[in-house]
Amino acid sequence: GLERLGFGEVVLVDAPEAVCLERIKLRDGLTQIEAERKIRSQIPLSEKRQRADTVIENSGDILKLRELVTDFLRKHNEQIAR
Repeated sequence: GLERLGFGEVVLVDAPEAVCLERIKLRDGLTQIEAERKIRSQIPLSEKRQRADTVIENSGDILKLRELVTDFLRKHNEQIAR
């Protein structure tokens, strides 16, 4: 619900569920079942996507994500400058 606080833009960084599960398991040391529960306890992805103004797909590595975010910020700043 934080998107209703008047932010200029809401950006969702998303990845396929299988990728999210693996990352959660590695990061938090969880089992498959625990990681699945964690994902199910969150707002459904379809709703997150509806609330977002922009979705950045994060199925690659951290370098690819950095590239995508940098590109988004560059384009966003160019639009603001106009």
